Amino acid sequence: MNLSKPIAALVALAAAGPAVAGSIAGTVTVGGQPVGDGYVVIYRANGTYLGLAAINNAGAYSYGGLAPGNYFARTEDTGLFDELWNNLPCAQGACSITGGTPIVVGDGTTQANFALEAGGVIAGNVTATATGQPIGDGYVTIYNSSGSYLGLASINNAGQFAYAGLASGNYFARTADTGFFDELWNDLPCAQQVCSVTSGTAIAVTAGATTTVNFSLQRGGSIGGSVTRSGGGQVVTDGYVQIHAATGAYLGLASIDNSGNYLYSGLAPGNYFARTGSTNLADELWNDIPCAQGNCTVTSGTPIAVTTTTATANFVLNGGGSINGVVTAQATGQPVADGQVYLYNSAGNFLDLVSIGANGAYALTGLAPGNYFVRTDDTGLLDELWNDLPCAQGVCTITGGTPILVGSGAQVANFALAPAAQISGTVTATATGLPVTDGYVEVYRSGGQYLGLAAIGNNGSYRYPGLGAGSYFLRTSHTGLLDELWNDLPCAQGACNVTGGTPVVLGATSSATANFGLAADSNLIFRNGFEL
Repeated sequence: MNLSKPIAALVALAAAGPAVAGSIAGTVTVGGQPVGDGYVVIYRANGTYLGLAAINNAGAYSYGGLAPGNYFARTEDTGLFDELWNNLPCAQGACSITGGTPIVVGDGTTQANFALEAGGVIAGNVTATATGQPIGDGYVTIYNSSGSYLGLASINNAGQFAYAGLASGNYFARTADTGFFDELWNDLPCAQQVCSVTSGTAIAVTAGATTTVNFSLQRGGSIGGSVTRSGGGQVVTDGYVQIHAATGAYLGLASIDNSGNYLYSGLAPGNYFARTGSTNLADELWNDIPCAQGNCTVTSGTPIAVTTTTATANFVLNGGGSINGVVTAQATGQPVADGQVYLYNSAGNFLDLVSIGANGAYALTGLAPGNYFVRTDDTGLLDELWNDLPCAQGVCTITGGTPILVGSGAQVANFALAPAAQISGTVTATATGLPVTDGYVEVYRSGGQYLGLAAIGNNGSYRYPGLGAGSYFLRTSHTGLLDELWNDLPCAQGACNVTGGTPVVLGATSSATANFGLAADSNLIFRNGFEL
């Protein structure tokens, strides 16, 4: 055999130098002083989001595990005038990422420092018109001159808010979730966000200065009432009442308190719809229309007319039907105390889920009459679609299961789960041989579809159970080193074709080991028996 060509190739690779994990690091300052808040966001050369690094109290940041190449970076949520490196305005991310200066990463650390300006501020007070007292709840949301959402500032107990880091220009602002009749500045009704943002009064902001914007809010109308159980009037103390506009658009919800009452405030005059949710009974659309698991057309309910007072809408709920059972391990008959049971309607649409208890029991309650499907998930065994159909990681056709007909009583659907296959292994740093204790191993199906992930433990090990027979692909992520696609293919920050990896093939109940050795600054490229 002529080995001259392979050996020559290896010599060429050795001469090319080490494969390393680079990093971007630096400082973030304002007026020469460290900025101790916010993030530096990293982007790939094509402008797609990669990840972020927190800015510490000393104003420093570091983002590692980068393959050689070009990257972009910008600051975010610093409370100052954020920038795209190098010195390009990017307040609230309003900039073209690829218009920035590329940061060239190679072996080791590339410095990229930021020196930020103060930016403009919108600040003010929110008070109740009737009393002049501060409103200590809710938010003020900020929009740019075209009406695009930028962010929000919480209203504190003194009724004050402040939103910083704005570029010079015009903005719009409105209150939200105050419990009062929310407004678009200046003094335009905007209850539950039902308004055109750009119809408000523009707020002129100058970088480095504060523009004062105050809100005085009316109380507005409300919908409130009681939620009780039929056949005795026992109060319901769990769940919520969801409010919808006349068009059916979702507005918000009010929790049901320990007395069985709810109240949703800050509504403009008009018609609304309401329904209960998550009460563990047969939820309803007001007035007295079945709506279990939200399976109803909101606008088919009875409209609730709201003025400037409280409109009463009481609910009396039936017990409804239920599906319950136990989940056991087929091999031992012992209860499975981990995972969930998922509920689907007759069309296969997801409705709800419940956790499996310590005794292996589960219960799906408050069901309207009809056909349902159920399956287990995340049990660590071979999950099933009832009755006895494999459904590992939810990979099955829901309507191919056995339907469960629910009436007004309880239906039993037990699961006995077979052992499943699993993939496990270790993740180490090849430069030191020490375990990697941060990040994840992500698992993909044979077609490259994302399946789930396993955290890497303190000893560098991971385990992903509950897999069916078939082929899978794996890669590490967020380890701070040069992440890989198994087996030994660079995949820094997921920049790789998953199906280009080496598949891990599993039988029905087999286990496979897939170890990773990740490159760091001093790691040579030679692996798979060719280490020097």
